[in-house]
Amino acid sequence: MSGIRKAAGVALVAVPAGALGVAALTSASSGSAASTIQVTTKAVQSTHLDLGTRGLSQGDQMIFAEDVFLAGKKIGTDGGVCTVTRVLSGSAHETQCLVSATLPKGQLTFQGLFNTSQKTVRLAITGGTGAYRDTGGYVTFPHTMSATTTATLFLDHLKR
Repeated sequence: MSGIRKAAGVALVAVPAGALGVAALTSASSGSAASTIQVTTKAVQSTHLDLGTRGLSQGDQMIFAEDVFLAGKKIGTDGGVCTVTRVLSGSAHETQCLVSATLPKGQLTFQGLFNTSQKTVRLAITGGTGAYRDTGGYVTFPHTMSATTTATLFLDHLKR
């Protein structure tokens, strides 16, 4: 399943520090605010599953685990699964990714559908726990095969 490329990596999960915001790492937001954080993720494990028809086909999956770093210090982990939902021309395909990141003050979840011909992946922040329970927004990161990725989190701290 060489056609599936790393899509999450925030993923904080490849969650970049820019998207998390230093304040978001240390405390919950009590009012409406937004922050941008950039983080670096480093691949720890990944498995490609060639399911169904041999070669790139609908249903193929990539499962991954990463460490998440802020300013060179490990602050958490992430993991996820990306599934091919549509095969396009050549090696291009659409992929649905679900990613979860564990951080010092809680967890964040991300998901989204993207076309692998895109240079940048954008996943929605779909939920969180702890300090992130009222957080929305999105994360972006380059669509690359690199084991190390920089992700940017755009966090909206929703009013409680």
